Amino acid sequence: MVSKRRLAQVKKGKDVSGPAEAPSIEAESREQREEGMLLTKLHTILADKAPEALPLLNRLLNLVRQSASLELLINKKRSRSIVISGVPELNNGIASERQAHTEKSVISVFLTNWISKQSLLKSTD
Repeated sequence: MVSKRRLAQVKKGKDVSGPAEAPSIEAESREQREEGMLLTKLHTILADKAPEALPLLNRLLNLVRQSASLELLINKKRSRSIVISGVPELNNGIASERQAHTEKSVISVFLTNWISKQSLLKSTD
């Protein structure tokens, strides 16, 4: 489960690409109990004061949960990827095509750098 602080940092545009700290089981269950109590209070208040707002609250909760899931997915994907300067990213095509394209581009960058270093070494001799 994503902490509220982490979601707030994502929404504010702060860099949260680092690994998330794993909260303890006790902290997670305490947080879940607090969330449950808060939702129960909101439902009770809205049922008494503005019952027409209950469907809106449910829709809002669904949107927040979907957003949190999407952020988790994006952060997980970002943590697995690296960026190499000079290697263009191929966004279309199947995974094997993207992999082959990336491998060729990386080899090209490394060969270019290796050749330029070799020529520098020869010129200093």
